[in-house]
Amino acid sequence: MRDAEETKINMKLFNLTYNNPEIDSEIDKIVGKRFGFLQALKKGGTGSPKLYLLSGFQEIEALIHDTSNLNRANIEACENGIIIRFRVRLETYGVPISRNNIDSVLDDVNHDEFASILKLKFKTGEIKLGVKKYERNGMIRYWMKWLS
Repeated sequence: MRDAEETKINMKLFNLTYNNPEIDSEIDKIVGKRFGFLQALKKGGTGSPKLYLLSGFQEIEALIHDTSNLNRANIEACENGIIIRFRVRLETYGVPISRNNIDSVLDDVNHDEFASILKLKFKTGEIKLGVKKYERNGMIRYWMKWLS
């Protein structure tokens, strides 16, 4: 029971539009500290290529259906996990995910609009991100770098 509760906590959606130290420290508890400028430079960057948020857990679905725009997203690598960031209208949202909570990362290729659909699977569901053809190689390099 405790593991399920912790998983739900780690799949929390945060509004990141405004600088809030309390939210930053809560995110740091889930994914660890973000890499500093020099660390990120040594790693060749910590951000993913441009992605498109297609679906996710209930709170994300509600936001996606709130707008007709394609929801661009990106992933930021942190010490112990990732943060998926996206915008809806004028608000910026983030989902911090601990490395321990990611069960699998699947690359489902050859779709009409996207070269592939990246499926991040968790114990409580999945998040689907579309990858355009010209971004696919960069996305593969990003995951290889993050997983190593």
